[in-house]
Amino acid sequence: SRLWPPLTSVRRHVSDIGRTAAAMLVQTDVADAPTAASVHPQLMVRGSCRAVDG
Repeated sequence: SRLWPPLTSVRRHVSDIGRTAAAMLVQTDVADAPTAASVHPQLMVRGSCRAVDG
């Protein structure tokens, strides 16, 4: 990486999101109520985060 300090970021599992969305579309029935799905991103803590002193 060329950034200093390395930046903390949120990792999204795009393939899982796509797979879940496709499965929901295939299972869609007009009579069914809308459904929801949760996506659980992963926090990638790097050098840009630290504990606050005090």
